[in-house]
Amino acid sequence: MQGLPARTAASAGRAGSGAVVLAGVVTGLLAAVVARFASGPPLPYFADGWHPPAPPEPLPPLTLLATGAVVLLLLALVWRVATAGDAEGKTR
Repeated sequence: MQGLPARTAASAGRAGSGAVVLAGVVTGLLAAVVARFASGPPLPYFADGWHPPAPPEPLPPLTLLATGAVVLLLLALVWRVATAGDAEGKTR
């Protein structure tokens, strides 16, 4: 890495890994939201017409989005704490 400062190289390494993790989290959240709407109503438990108590409703979209936002904030916090020493130019 001739001419490339160590700090720039470390930042590029963190950003590359972070982008993959962020893409995975966003894709997982999107898949969860799509699955929630695509699943439709639950199937009946019994074929003879007997109906047990109603199952709980799926999570509302706002709850899923709030959970996803909290997870992303936690991920950002952990990433920031894990890379705090690298900001001063220290390498492992």
